Amino acid sequence: MSALTSLYPHLAPKAPDGAKLDAALREALLAKCRDSVEVKSRFFETHTNDVLRAAHLLADSYRGGGRLYTMGNGGSSCDAAHIAVEFQHPVTAGRPALPAQNLAQDMAMMSAVGNDVGFGEVFARQMPGLLRRGDVAFGVSTSGNSANVLRGLEVAHGLGARTLALAGGA
Repeated sequence: MSALTSLYPHLAPKAPDGAKLDAALREALLAKCRDSVEVKSRFFETHTNDVLRAAHLLADSYRGGGRLYTMGNGGSSCDAAHIAVEFQHPVTAGRPALPAQNLAQDMAMMSAVGNDVGFGEVFARQMPGLLRRGDVAFGVSTSGNSANVLRGLEVAHGLGARTLALAGGA
């Protein structure tokens, strides 16, 4: 069995028994769901006070006229974009739109800095032209060691912005 068909048995030239495959896929889906719920529960049980502090920091920034800038790579960039959109386009009726931007959204900027200086500076180079004292820079990194996100947060802090990070790893 090839690597592809071992990961995706339904793509094999001779598909396995449909009922057995469906049972295995059903169990895999339920296991992933249980794991997702467990991870989220454990996170919020452990970090409730951290989340509250982050919410207060964001609220204080917005009350003072601040803006939110998010950043991340790959899937973390998608999460960072989602965070920004939740502030720009609140789906709850009656909530005002607030200024927020994902720094990975400008492909021309990302590719120019990546080409001319290096990918490690793609977020840091945007900070001086965008951030003001009191704004919030929010980095998302699944591994917890994305050099360009860490560098962006470092520059943001040096410019007087408030910094937040949602990072995995240990």
